[in-house]
Amino acid sequence: MRWRTFECIWAVGIIGCGLLGCGLAGCQNNEVLYPPSPFEHVADGFPEIIPLREEPSPDDEAAYEDYWNTIAEVSENSLERTILAQGSQQEKDLFIAVEEERYAEARTLADAILRESPDSIVGLYAMARVEAFAESDMAYALNSIRAARRQAEAMADDNPHDPIGQEWYIRILSTEWDILTAMDRSEEVLMAADRIEQVYAPVPWLKTFAWIKLEKFDEARAEVARYQGLGQYDIDASNSLMIIEDKLKSRESSLQAARQMCERFPNQRVLQNNLGYAAIFNASFGEAEQAFLAAADATESPMNSSPYVPLSAMLVQQGRFPEALDAIKKAQVDRGDREPYTLHDDEANTNLAIASVLLAYNESELAMRFARRATESPDRAASTSNSSIDLSISDALILWTIQKYEREQLQEQLSIGSVPVGKSLSRIASLQASLWTTKQRLTSELNGTRLVDLVSPYKPGGVGIESQVQSWHRFLLLDLVPLGVLEVALNQAEQAEQQPWMPPYFQALRAGVRLRQGDESEALRLADAALVDLPPRAEKLYRAFVATIAGQAAWQLDQPQVAIDHWSTTLRDFPQAFRLLDIAVPIRLNVQNGEREQAIASCLASSSRFFEHDQGCEINVRPFDGGQLLIEMFRNDRSRHMELLVPFSSEDGFIETTVDAFHQKFFQPLVELTQGDLGSLDGSPVAARMRRDVDQLFSDFILTEESKAEPDAP
Repeated sequence: MRWRTFECIWAVGIIGCGLLGCGLAGCQNNEVLYPPSPFEHVADGFPEIIPLREEPSPDDEAAYEDYWNTIAEVSENSLERTILAQGSQQEKDLFIAVEEERYAEARTLADAILRESPDSIVGLYAMARVEAFAESDMAYALNSIRAARRQAEAMADDNPHDPIGQEWYIRILSTEWDILTAMDRSEEVLMAADRIEQVYAPVPWLKTFAWIKLEKFDEARAEVARYQGLGQYDIDASNSLMIIEDKLKSRESSLQAARQMCERFPNQRVLQNNLGYAAIFNASFGEAEQAFLAAADATESPMNSSPYVPLSAMLVQQGRFPEALDAIKKAQVDRGDREPYTLHDDEANTNLAIASVLLAYNESELAMRFARRATESPDRAASTSNSSIDLSISDALILWTIQKYEREQLQEQLSIGSVPVGKSLSRIASLQASLWTTKQRLTSELNGTRLVDLVSPYKPGGVGIESQVQSWHRFLLLDLVPLGVLEVALNQAEQAEQQPWMPPYFQALRAGVRLRQGDESEALRLADAALVDLPPRAEKLYRAFVATIAGQAAWQLDQPQVAIDHWSTTLRDFPQAFRLLDIAVPIRLNVQNGEREQAIASCLASSSRFFEHDQGCEINVRPFDGGQLLIEMFRNDRSRHMELLVPFSSEDGFIETTVDAFHQKFFQPLVELTQGDLGSLDGSPVAARMRRDVDQLFSDFILTEESKAEPDAP
């Protein structure tokens, strides 16, 4: 998900897409929607309505001040000498309110003007900007701005050289370009930019990203050549060329271009962020982490995303869960500093990142809520290089993963009797239906090319870590794709690229295929080979899945010690892999005499996640310190995997509740989430600026934190 270097013509953030735009604005032929400019080209000395150069760095004080003085002078000129010189005071107040982004006031003034004069050009122009940049209603904004453009075009009937009409036409087209870009309507973006060039000046930087989105890379390069090195939009030119290499899936070229642009422009947030992605695509994980941290510290070239979000995904993959949690908290604070209308650009991606952290902490129910948010309200893909289909596949894959995890957890609870049977069976049936629906949606979009790209490790230009699909998610394809189809995709991916770091990734996934096909010997061989070469730190969770597959293959080959050795890696690094791969764990129960201890042991043995075997993982159940019960579980090296200490109770359900708590502890890392952690994941400390509809998931915490944060809110 590579991001653009600028958000719009008039320093307004990119907003998202809306399918209603066709109905309101009219699904007409583009030539009808965008007739040739009725105005002649502007004369020399015409005001710089659309800036023809990038915003300079604040470090260059003279250039920076000159840039903003020019913009202020243009606005003042429009107000006093050109388009509003003959306007009413109310119209001037409206124009000023819109320019200063005082949208509530602008809405009131625009409503009043349009009630009196429905065809008011300033009223329609201002209303479009309010609807777009304050209300995020792109469909209505497009309808309003096109109505304003019709009024401007009519002014050319009397005089095609009219500077007042020319200025309105350019201003309106620039806002229409913003709206169309936000709606991801690239063909129309190009038409609007062409009309701007017909009457105003060359603006090739307004076309480059649209060509990239249409995958017309030669045309994109041609546009870049028109302004590269001219001192106008050099940062955008460098970033666009890197994105083209990325979309062409040229890993090394993309990374080289990203490094070069960051050396030239080191304090650009979006460039450092894109360098992070390029490094990931080349398995340069340390460089990626440093780039995301540099992006977080950068002060120039803001973007409608937070570099802490991809950083959190990397940290989860590495098993650094507390650091991933901290990154998500920083991402929410980061997002709280942005304008509210930009939040939907990365809301779903952020929610998926939160869901991944919650799953790592065995909080599947909460993870499900955030994953559902992402799928029900997907991100706007306009300002990134990802397509809406890529984002939809990512959303569905992560949701399916969490749905499966929750189903497995519920089946465990049902097997030990810790939940009501009727309600649990109903919930399992509901989850089964949801899993089927999500699978159908996912597989319908995961065509041959996209599947090949997905099984290729860290493939640029598609579904991947930039959309929160982590490396280990690919093991879920064993359930989602027919094994023969998956193997064909693996073969094609392996033949397409021969990077030296890739073979263990292909071996690992192929080991899962062989295990499912019943070839345990080959599965174990492939898994062992993969574990030799997979990065031990950067791929901790991925290695846990490979170890789980190797352990299952060894167990079925009657090599219990080898299996337990591998499964000890899973227990240490990511026991959730047992649930996600449908694998039960052998246990050896040591129970001290006692009715309740025996009952606990019997309940554990009845769990669908465990089975008794004399060479399984050791579990001790014994009384402790008088009135307490201690359950300990050990890995093969006698290191303690976990312990659970509970007070004895004579209440009904004590046995089942205790065994359920054991399961929760079994799948939970050493550091537990606090209620405060959970609340901060939801962005609640900055809810007043970040969300219109904050749920009451953690209402007490939210109220407390908001009361603390409100005095410092910007």
